[in-house]
Amino acid sequence: MKGWPTALRVARREAQRARGRSLLVVAMLGLPVAALAFAAAYTDTFTLTPEERAGRLMGAAQAVMVGPFEGPVHQDPTDLELSGPTGPAPSPARPAEPRSVERLLALLPRGTRAIRDQKGTTPVRTAAGSGDLGTRVLDYADPLARGILRQLTGRRRPTRTRSP
Repeated sequence: MKGWPTALRVARREAQRARGRSLLVVAMLGLPVAALAFAAAYTDTFTLTPEERAGRLMGAAQAVMVGPFEGPVHQDPTDLELSGPTGPAPSPARPAEPRSVERLLALLPRGTRAIRDQKGTTPVRTAAGSGDLGTRVLDYADPLARGILRQLTGRRRPTRTRSP
């Protein structure tokens, strides 16, 4: 412990004599540390945990049902995205009924609630050209949708209540 003040005094004098070399050493140590700290903070900020992803996908609901396929599908329990059919699709014996929220609710226990969430595209034309605009149809005022979308401006329309 007795040698620290002497060593620090020598180091300070050396740093004052060779300022360019001292700045180079600080830069060579500080820049990589700052870059790694930035990369770690960026990754942690923009990478969602499974709980956060589930909240953004389901809102306040207990489950989400996606129906792009007929027949059995495979879903990885650690990944909330639908993986698709597990094999070749069997030929249907009868034509499939159209999908609807009412058909889904008929299969679930009494008192179950569901809301429709549709995603798609809409063609648009502007002065610069034409293209497709992503659209989403969701009653975000419904309590089940809490957490899926967040209203930034304007007023929320009142939720319509339906009798079962």
